[in-house]
Amino acid sequence: MRVWVYAICKDEKPIVGYFLRHYSTFAEKIIIYDGGSIDGTRQEIADCPKAELRDWIGSTGIVDHEFLDFAHEQWKEARGRAEWVAWLDLDEFLYHPNITEVLQRYLEEGVEVPQVRGFTMVSDQFPTTKGQIYDEVKTGFYDDCWSKNAIFRAGIHWNVGRHSINKEVFNPRSSKEVEIKMLHYRCLGLDYLKNRHQRNWDRVPQHCRERNYGTNCAPGYQGHHGVDWFAERLNEPRVNVI
Repeated sequence: MRVWVYAICKDEKPIVGYFLRHYSTFAEKIIIYDGGSIDGTRQEIADCPKAELRDWIGSTGIVDHEFLDFAHEQWKEARGRAEWVAWLDLDEFLYHPNITEVLQRYLEEGVEVPQVRGFTMVSDQFPTTKGQIYDEVKTGFYDDCWSKNAIFRAGIHWNVGRHSINKEVFNPRSSKEVEIKMLHYRCLGLDYLKNRHQRNWDRVPQHCRERNYGTNCAPGYQGHHGVDWFAERLNEPRVNVI
């Protein structure tokens, strides 16, 4: 069974190694479009045997609707070449201890887009393990925002942000149960969190800010998934997710 993974990134050196190691355990190919990283991200990708480094030729900033249009089209190259396709950000880890067995069963059952249960993973500091990130960071909490339709088989049509499907356009057959987890690894110490959000905010162009895209990484943002919201999670009880 063949799984292809797609992502777009820029300057994600701290997390990219974990992303590559995880998806290398079950993906046949990991295709990453890099938007001109200068922090060593490109070399990490180039050094991974299963990864294919491609240059992102779109806008230099974070433009969600442009990413969406690109994602809708680019995965089609996998038709007839992969049974499953996943479109992800580098802090998103699809997880099940026997994920290939689950995906094979879904294939036999005719599932087109599996249900996924999202979790925000929490750590007081950035992980130092040279293995899998979930070997070290195992706790967090259920967070439905990350129950994303990120892996699919026959087709996809997301809403902006790729968190949900536009079911007026595409209403796929889903799995009966939720077995796969989406582990979202962003709350990995306050310094990492602040730096990542500031870097992302600097890349959101004005016309996107005016449409309220990307504003959850803006300095001083007080809403869901802003820096302050994540920082509060560091002081709250956590559950064992893994």
